[in-house]
Amino acid sequence: MRDYDLCRSAFADDAIGIGREGAEPIDDYLSNTYKMASSFHATQHLIANQYVELKGDEAVLWSYGVAHHKVAPGEERDEIIAGVQYRDKCRRTKEGWLIVERGVNPLWLDMKSR
Repeated sequence: MRDYDLCRSAFADDAIGIGREGAEPIDDYLSNTYKMASSFHATQHLIANQYVELKGDEAVLWSYGVAHHKVAPGEERDEIIAGVQYRDKCRRTKEGWLIVERGVNPLWLDMKSR
C-alpha cells in the first residue's frame, strides 16, 4: 500500500532500524527504505513463518517473508524476488506493542530477466 504513516505507526519513536548503513533512527531508516521501494513499479511482501519469544513487556519477533519487486516496463529485469527474515525487538507501551528495533536478514535472491 506504500502507506508510510501506517508503517511508521508500528514503531516506537525511539526505534532504530539496522540496514546496510548500520543502525540509524527509525525515521531515517524508513525514509531510505521507502526511497528504494519507490524505484519499483509494484511491490508485495508475503509474511509466512513467525517466531515469538515473550519476556514480560518485551518480545523478540522473527518473521520470514518473500518480497516481490516488479520493475517498470522497459527495464532490463522483470522482477526481483527475495527471501528475507525480519528480526524485530518489540516493547509493550501504553499505545500497545511497538517495534523498537528492526533488522532485515536477506536469505536468498532471484532476479528474473526479460
